[in-house]
Amino acid sequence: MKRIFIFILSLTLIFSIIPTASAVETDMLTMTAAKHLTYEGYTLGDLAAARLAVYGILDDVYMTPQAETKLSLSRTDAAALLYAAFGDCNSYTSPFVDVPDEYADAVAWAYAMGITSGISATEFGVREITETEFVTMLLRCMGYGDAFYFEEAISFAEALGLSPSGLSVTFCLGDAALYLQCCTETFNLELNKAEKFEQISFPYLIILTPTSLDDAEEQLQIASCYLPSFIQIYGDNLAEDELHELYKTYCRYQYMVKSDEYETEVWWLNRVSSSTQMSPYYATVSQESAPKAEMYSAAISELTALRGANEISSAEYLYGFKLAIADYLGSDSMLAFDTLRWSEEWRLVCDTDDAFSAFEDDTITQLADDFYSECMAAAASDSDYDIVMAAKQLIIQRARYAAPISYENGTASYSSSAHSVLGFFQNGEIVCDGYSAVFLYVMLRAGIPCIEVTGSTVSDGSATNHAWNKVKIDGAWYNIDVCWADTGHTTRYDLKSDAAYSNLSHWADSFANGAYAASQSY
Repeated sequence: MKRIFIFILSLTLIFSIIPTASAVETDMLTMTAAKHLTYEGYTLGDLAAARLAVYGILDDVYMTPQAETKLSLSRTDAAALLYAAFGDCNSYTSPFVDVPDEYADAVAWAYAMGITSGISATEFGVREITETEFVTMLLRCMGYGDAFYFEEAISFAEALGLSPSGLSVTFCLGDAALYLQCCTETFNLELNKAEKFEQISFPYLIILTPTSLDDAEEQLQIASCYLPSFIQIYGDNLAEDELHELYKTYCRYQYMVKSDEYETEVWWLNRVSSSTQMSPYYATVSQESAPKAEMYSAAISELTALRGANEISSAEYLYGFKLAIADYLGSDSMLAFDTLRWSEEWRLVCDTDDAFSAFEDDTITQLADDFYSECMAAAASDSDYDIVMAAKQLIIQRARYAAPISYENGTASYSSSAHSVLGFFQNGEIVCDGYSAVFLYVMLRAGIPCIEVTGSTVSDGSATNHAWNKVKIDGAWYNIDVCWADTGHTTRYDLKSDAAYSNLSHWADSFANGAYAASQSY
C-alpha cells in the first residue's frame, strides 16, 4: 500500500470588502480569491507546464493537470518545446529524413543552432529523450555550448544553480517544464511569451513526492508560493522514520516549542497569518493491528493519568497524544495540516507572479507593487540596510495614525483595515500592526528576513498591546518600530537590541529569545 504523507494546508479565504491605496482615498478594494480552474491536484511539474501554457509555449490544455505531463518526452518533442521557448522566425533546414512534418521546423532550428545533432548523418532519432540529453540541449540554448562534457551535463547545470525541485523518477514533460521555469527564475532568461496572455488562478491542491526530509521542506516552500488551500505529500520515496520525523517536527512547533525557544528560523513563520500554526494530524486509518491498538490504548491511558495528576501540561498531553496516534497509524496513513491561512502580505508577494493570480481584482496588488518599486528606487543602494531605511521612511511619509471609530470603557476601537496593509493602500490610515504589516510586505518582496513581533508598551501612562517588526541585516536580528518612528518623529526605535527595546518600554510576547533574538543594536 502506498505510504502517503499529506499536508493539508487549509486556506480560509474570507475577506471582506476593504479600502485600498495611497495618500488619496481610492475605491473600495477586495482581496477576494480568484476562482479555481479545477480542484484536481497539481504536481510541481504540472504547475510548470501550466505556466508554459499561459505563456503560449504549451497548448492551453496544460493549464490544468494532464496525464501527458507525467509521460516521457521524445527527442522531437524536446526540440519542439525548446523551439517554442527560444526559437526565432527564420527558416532553417536539416539533413534528417526521419522527422515528422510537424516537428521539421523545430528540429531544423535546433540543428542549425548547434543545440542537438542526429544519431547519424540522415537520422535525427525519435526515441525518448533522457534527462542528460535534455539538459545538454537546454544548456546550449542558454549559450554554454561545449563548455561541459555530455556525461557531466546535469552536474554542470547543478553547479550553475539549474537544479529544479520536484523532478520525477522518470524524466517527463513536467520535468522539462521545471527546467525551463528554473531558467527564468535563476537566470532571468526570457522565454518566447505570447504578446498578450491571461493569468490563471493559483491551484487549490498541490501534490508533492519528496525524496528526503530536506527535499520535503524545499518542496513545501516552493508550494507555498502558489498559495494552495491544500498540499498533499506522498511518502513513497521517504523512509518510514523520515515520515515520522517530519510529523514530529511540526507537532513540536505546535505544542512543545514556544516562539522564544525556536532553535532555528522556520520558513513558514512570515508566510502564514499570525493566528495560524501548521497543525499535523493523521486523518485516516488504512490498516489496523491488534498490537498497535493495544499500544495506543496504553499510551493514551498513561497520558490521561499523568494529565489528571497535573504531572504534565495540556500541551505535553496533546503532543503525546499526537505521537501515540502516529505510532498507531504509522506510514500507511494520511497526515493532514489544517487551519492554515496565508497572510495578506505573503499573498500580495505571490500575486506578482505573471502566470498565476490570487485575486479576482488585482488593484491592491498593483498598488502594493508600485509602492515596493518606490521603496527600491528610494534606497541609497541595494544593501539590506538601505532598503530597510528607505521602506521605513516611505511608510512614514505615506501613513498617518488612524483615528478611533469608537470608544468602549475607555478603550479605542479602529476600523479593521487600519490593522492591515489594506488601510495603508486605501487611505494611509493605519495603527501599529498596520505599520508592521506594510513593512513586512516590503521586506518579503525584497527577500530580507523579517517577522512581526507582538507585545506590550506604555501609552499615555497605561499599558497597551503593541506590534512592531524584527528584521535581519548582515546575519543579525534587530527590532524596528515604524509606527513609533512615525508618531514620535524619532529614530530611537531603529534597529535596536531586545535589551534596548525593553528600556524603551517595548516588551515582546514572542521572539525575544532563541533563533530570533536581537542581541545587539545596529
